[in-house]
This record gives sequence, structure tokens and C-alpha cells, in this order.
Amino acid sequence: MFQVPIPAVRAKTLKDLFVLMNEGGRILAGGTDIIVQAKEVAPSVERMIDITGISELRGITVTPKKVSIGAVASLTDVMTHSVIRAEFPALVMACNVFASPQIRNRATLAGNIANASPAGDTLPALYSYDAVIQLRGKNSKRSVPVMEFILAPRITVMEAGEIIVEITLNRSSGEHLGSFIKMGQRKSLAISKTMVSVAAIRGASGTIKKIGIALGAVAPTIIRLPEAEELVLGKKITPELAEQARRIAEKAVRPIDDIRSTADYRRKVSGVIVQRALLGLSAV
Repeated sequence: MFQVPIPAVRAKTLKDLFVLMNEGGRILAGGTDIIVQAKEVAPSVERMIDITGISELRGITVTPKKVSIGAVASLTDVMTHSVIRAEFPALVMACNVFASPQIRNRATLAGNIANASPAGDTLPALYSYDAVIQLRGKNSKRSVPVMEFILAPRITVMEAGEIIVEITLNRSSGEHLGSFIKMGQRKSLAISKTMVSVAAIRGASGTIKKIGIALGAVAPTIIRLPEAEELVLGKKITPELAEQARRIAEKAVRPIDDIRSTADYRRKVSGVIVQRALLGLSAV
């Protein structure tokens, strides 16, 4: 058994948190990725600042226009929430294949976002839903679209002294459809080789009136497929349209060879899963 002694303090309020952050430390919410990193090399911080006791960061709030997910809400909280299940099915599907139930009970959306890995399982879903990241500093607040938040692997626009306080998703009327496909070495507890999220709203006529298509683990950051989205918008999904979207996806990705897969595999499979995701759109 490995042991990595790291001092930790617990913030009770946001005011407490910003005082502690000013003194130095790394934010700790679910901590599931920090544990993995600690097995390889001790985290280079003097202490952790536990934010799980801050009531302002808990829970999921629903208004007529949006859903706000607190920074310490777990993935289990997200995937079992009735409104999220009804209106954001692709996000629920992504959470459902994230690691294991034990990890989902601790891991947070905010942590997956801040980690900024192109293989982060929830990120394609958040991109496909145009999620907005709410940041707060001691004397500042700002909103950043998730597509602008992550700049490169492990690099975000967050400035020193800022934290993610919540993630907001805009609500839309219509029939909410989603699809999420992850390719990995195993069905669970595996880092993605490639993955796709499709989030769509279908109108009364059966045509797609809103759609977001995002791929993960095939470029330095999550990528959207605007050309494929434009192709499908205002139409009914057909095998012919899905085939055209497959070809668009293969051209758009920028995969690499690594220990989990080859660039050629990722390119071909990215197209295939985009095609399958479009044809398999459904509610949760």
C-alpha cells in the first residue's frame, strides 16, 4: 500500500475558501484523479483545500431557463436527477460509463472539467450541450463557455484565485434525444480511445431543430463537428445523412498514436461512432 502524506484543510464557506486559497493549496472535491496521480508521483502541493463542506457549491438548481450543477455535486447526483435525465440524456449516458459506481459517487463534473483531459468522459457531452462554466474569485465572477474554457491538455483559462462554482445548461423545448458512445479497452474503468456525444432536440415534425456533436480523445481538446451539425439541422436523421456525417468526422479529427490506440484506429472509429450515435439517438 502506498502512502502520500498531504496536509489538508476544510473550507466551510466561500469566504473561508478564498482566504485559504490565498495562503496556498490545491482544491480537493472528489479527489478521484488526485489519488491516481499520487500513485505515480506525489502531488506537488503543500496542502489540499477540501471544498466538499461548502453549502453554496452543493446541489442542482433548476429554473425555467437553465439547470445549474454545483461544483461538488457528484456524477451520481447528476445522472439520477429527474430533469437532467429528461432533458440532457447524453450527459446521463456519459456519466453512466464513467469509471465505476464507487468513483461516480465521489467524482464531480467540475473536477472532470478542471482536469482538462481530452479523454475526460463527461466533456463531449458538456460540449454538445453548450455548457457554461461559472467561475468565481475573491472579488470577481465570470461565465465561460466550455468550448473556450479548455485551451490544451491540462490547461484552462482559470486564473490564480479562481474556482469553478457551477456548471449551467440551458433548457430547450421539444423532444430531447441523446447518444453517447465510448470506445475503450473495457466497458468500464478504462480511459477512452475515442468517444462521441450527440445532443439533439427533435421538433413535432420529426426534424432536428437543435443538435450538438462532440468527439473526445481525438485531438488536444474536445472538438465539435459544426459541418455535421449543419448537415443534419432541420432534417430527419437518415442512413444517408449519418454516412455523410461519418466522413466529416474522419476528416475533422486530429488523433495521435499512444499506448491505448493508434491514430488510424481513432480516425476510422470516430467516423463509425458518429454514424452510430446519430442513428441511435434516443431518450434516457
